[in-house]
Amino acid sequence: MDDFYINKGDFSLSRFPLIKPYEIATVVTSNEWIIHSVDYNETLGTVPGTKQINVVDSVIFAHSKNTILDGQPTSEAWFIIIPKHHILRGFKNHSEYLDYIKSIKSKEPKMYDVGEVFSYFDSKDTLDWKQLNRTY
Repeated sequence: MDDFYINKGDFSLSRFPLIKPYEIATVVTSNEWIIHSVDYNETLGTVPGTKQINVVDSVIFAHSKNTILDGQPTSEAWFIIIPKHHILRGFKNHSEYLDYIKSIKSKEPKMYDVGEVFSYFDSKDTLDWKQLNRTY
């Protein structure tokens, strides 16, 4: 199996995979999770302050607090990342997020606390989003 999907980080960094090349990571002494690409050629940006996450049908859904949206600090935002199409979209209000979800012919997924997802990954040694969505 590709190390990207089983690597948990090291002594100073906790991480779990989303969809390659995207992962979410935090410094061990912090509770501030940030989504970023491990492919330095993928320049879509990062999503700091991520509190909730899910991956459904090759789409990453994220909810962040005290984050950055369009280069500006904001108290809350929702993000959709579609790696295969190189799309990262952020929304300041929930209704715009829902409208975009409808436009991509999807529906709003259940969102999971990032810390809980890391605990699941840490205990299972892999992260099966379909199984996670059935279990919780």
